[in-house]
Amino acid sequence: MINAQQAQQVGTAHSWTQAFLRSWRDPAIRFPVGVFIVARVVTLLIAYMSVQSAIVVNPYRDDPIFVANLHALRLSGPIHALIEPWDRWDTGWYMKIALMGYATGDGTIIFAPMYPALSGAVGALVGDTLLGGLIVSSVSCLAFLLIFYRLVRLESGGQEQAAQNALILLITLPVAFYMLAAYTESTFMVGACGALLAARTRHWWLAAALAAFATLTRLQGWVLFFPIGWWAFVSTPRFWQAPTISLPIINLLSKLRQAIPRLVAMGSGPLMAL
Repeated sequence: MINAQQAQQVGTAHSWTQAFLRSWRDPAIRFPVGVFIVARVVTLLIAYMSVQSAIVVNPYRDDPIFVANLHALRLSGPIHALIEPWDRWDTGWYMKIALMGYATGDGTIIFAPMYPALSGAVGALVGDTLLGGLIVSSVSCLAFLLIFYRLVRLESGGQEQAAQNALILLITLPVAFYMLAAYTESTFMVGACGALLAARTRHWWLAAALAAFATLTRLQGWVLFFPIGWWAFVSTPRFWQAPTISLPIINLLSKLRQAIPRLVAMGSGPLMAL
């Protein structure tokens, strides 16, 4: 015999299981998740085997940025061997900013703040800033693949095969591994692709937030002004064509209700760049 509380817990668990199974049957979830898992495992193994197969020569071992970056790696053991190969090139700059912030004259000003801030926050939770950066990139990569699949499916008229082909072509690009490194690429693409999908489906406030997020990750996000602006112009109902009402103030408010979210979505990227 089970009491009412236990029965409720069992029912809740069953509901969650059913919801998960329903979601997993959706190819827009199952396919991107499967692609991500394969890509993440393969890139981790390749990176690990690459540094194990040859002596690593670091010509920047005395550079101040590299020395500062040494504090980002705190974990030891097998996890260290898996994540250390990703501590290369601009990753050191992001880790330095995450740990110590910006400083005058050290070159950090050219890097936008969103990715280092997220890496530092997650790194504080897991005890290693580099691991935090890789977690941020991995979660962002998965989110981007899910968004990208839906965007391609929408633009192709609901064709699952077109979305799957686009995803495979994307993830097999030679430079696609950057999306899984401790770099800004995948985090930026979540904001950029998400803003495009939100604007395409006329969720203007969400598009504004995601465009701002993208621009705070990489300055190039300001160019989202152009595609979002186009969709804001052509999407119905068009604010300058709002039904004319006899009372001028009501007519003005009706047009503003349509115009303001679109203008905010258009301007949030350039505003964040400024």
